[in-house]
Amino acid sequence: MRRVFVLLLCFVAVFAAVSCKNDPEPSPAPAPEADLTDDDVLEGRACYRLTATREAKRFALQYYDEAEGTFNAGDGDVLTLKYRSEHPVDRFYLRDSSQKAYLPGGSSYHEILASDDPYVAGPDEDGWYTLTYTFSEMTDPVFGIRIELANYNTGKFVVGDYLEIKDLAFNGEKLTIEEDEETEAQQSNHGVWNNTNTDHTLPTLDIVSL
Repeated sequence: MRRVFVLLLCFVAVFAAVSCKNDPEPSPAPAPEADLTDDDVLEGRACYRLTATREAKRFALQYYDEAEGTFNAGDGDVLTLKYRSEHPVDRFYLRDSSQKAYLPGGSSYHEILASDDPYVAGPDEDGWYTLTYTFSEMTDPVFGIRIELANYNTGKFVVGDYLEIKDLAFNGEKLTIEEDEETEAQQSNHGVWNNTNTDHTLPTLDIVSL
């Protein structure tokens, strides 16, 4: 009986060794993704992600070129962008760099309607909203464009909340988003803009794959 038991143990050991040899090799870990660039966003492979670093109501971008006046919007100029967020966006502000309002009636902001909004369509199946605004003639000189995507009805953005943006364009010319400058004002004239004394999220900026 003992001999049979020993033979059974040997058989189990041999079977286990053969099985181990036949097991598939573990798959190699995926290689780290290469650093993404603005070109990836412009060519539709990625988008910008702004992530709040403080509790606040607004993410803001500004485009301002004092020398050329490229972004001094007037009659028929068109601003477009797509955005999505894990937090509701219920209004947008649209002004120039000196706070002059672009919206009809001199209003500085527009509350986004749940359906049939004149400026915002969506979301699509991937959660993207499309904002399109056609400017009218301004009676006073304007200087650049400042747009703020905000929430005022269901609570502030909190630390870690994000806003993703792609297909940002002025008159069909796609725009990149620059980080804010490492100054007390934390502003960029071709991208992330903040006012540290008001309700801005002071976001970080990353590029993520679509």
